[in-house]
Amino acid sequence: MNSIENQCSFAHAAKNQMGLLSSAKKNHILANMASAISTQTSVILAANARDIEAGKSAGLSTALIDRLTLTESRIHAIAD
Repeated sequence: MNSIENQCSFAHAAKNQMGLLSSAKKNHILANMASAISTQTSVILAANARDIEAGKSAGLSTALIDRLTLTESRIHAIAD
């Protein structure tokens, strides 16, 4: 199994486990995830810049590149 398949398998298992948690616990986990996203903005932006360059090299359309490009405001919106 490749890395993406492993990640998908892990996400599916996590989804099943999340369904068993209380709303309070789920909200706590989501708040922690949002905090991690916010504190790692510079790391996320750097990785996204590499991905965008790879996408341009691969010939992705300008519209798709725009949709995939993250900015600080887009990252903050994701965290919110």
